[in-house]
Amino acid sequence: MRILCTNALKASIQSLISTLEPLEQATITLQFSPTAHIVTQLLDGDHPEIVILTKKAANSLIQENPRWINSIDLAASELGVAMKPGLEKPVIDNAANFQTFLLQATSIGYTTDGISGVYMANLVQELGLREKLATKTKLIKGGLAGELIVSGQVDFVIQNISELMAVKGIEIVGKLPDEIQLKTIFSAALSQVGQENSSALKFWQLLNSDQAKGLYETNGLTPV
Repeated sequence: MRILCTNALKASIQSLISTLEPLEQATITLQFSPTAHIVTQLLDGDHPEIVILTKKAANSLIQENPRWINSIDLAASELGVAMKPGLEKPVIDNAANFQTFLLQATSIGYTTDGISGVYMANLVQELGLREKLATKTKLIKGGLAGELIVSGQVDFVIQNISELMAVKGIEIVGKLPDEIQLKTIFSAALSQVGQENSSALKFWQLLNSDQAKGLYETNGLTPV
């Protein structure tokens, strides 16, 4: 059984799989990447049993491709800021203070391909800060932005809280203020191939269990 999963749920899905019996774990192949990469992979002809991606992308799969027959909402994520431990914690409780933080931060990092990175690029443009932040912004194509702090490349990063919590050696500052927050719901979609696979069906049901919801919450997500 193959599962393609967005990075935002990486820690949760890995933890959920670790609760299975060893023989069951051995039947699962996992791949983690941004939702946009997963969608491209599917358009190129890949046919995994289960995909976990944004609700918008999952709905499109169900509506446009008969190979995908069902979807369930799993959890929601919000964006947050993390920093290098030991630095003075910035105040980001409203949009004005968040903008001040961006201007005063020594260095900032986020992704280019992930939902959070695309949103941040647009937000910086809307705030008129693109040129002012350009020289101190470090971008990575995908993955966990928090690793930029661990490797010493930046002092602050912005990404989904669940992805920030997956990186050891960084400190969570807090969530973005409500007026500029991005809340993303993530869903799982089941393919026809998965419908015919008993292991896939079992894991599909596990994704929406109380056990899974507890893991989502533990890893910085809000079960839905």
